[in-house]
Order: sequence, then C-alpha cells, then structure tokens
Amino acid sequence: KTHIRTIDDALDKVKRLRGVYYDAKSGGQHNIGMIAEEVGEVVPEVVAYEENGVDAKSVAYARLTALLIEAVKEQQAQIRELKGELKRLNARLDTGIEVARR
Repeated sequence: KTHIRTIDDALDKVKRLRGVYYDAKSGGQHNIGMIAEEVGEVVPEVVAYEENGVDAKSVAYARLTALLIEAVKEQQAQIRELKGELKRLNARLDTGIEVARR
C-alpha cells in the first residue's frame, strides 16, 4: 500500500450516511441497507458503478468498516473531552458548595 493517510472527518461522513429499510425490486424481499447513489456522494471509494460511471450499482459494506472505526475513535475523543469538562465543572460546583456551607 502507498499514499496511506488516516480518514479525515470520519464522524461527519458517517452522520451524512442514511440507513434505510427497502423491499427488493426482484422478489420483494424486505431488507436494510443504504442507497448506493447517496453513499457515493459521501464515500465514493466504496461504491461500484455501472460502465457509464454514473449509475451506482452496489455498496461494498465491508469497506465501510475503516470509516466506522475512525468515526468511533473521533466519538471517543469527544467523550473523553466531555468527561473532563464534566469533572472540572463538578469540582467547581463541589468547591462552591463547600464555600457556601462555611
């Protein structure tokens, strides 16, 4: 592999994806998935297109794993930051309560 770089703004990309319920045109089987054209607007690397290069025909769902991993890592960083802020606010609140009790 060459030109390796971490996926940027993964969480934003995941938020732009839409999971859907649908009934297959052939056979009418009820299923879940995503609309390939919509996915292609966000992560074109996981979409296979018809020979005309315009019409999307499928999504390589397994390849979305890398995006999801990076999105989870971004969320965990946000959670850590929020936990730290909550801890700081609770410490300030505790200090204020102690001062008020005196």
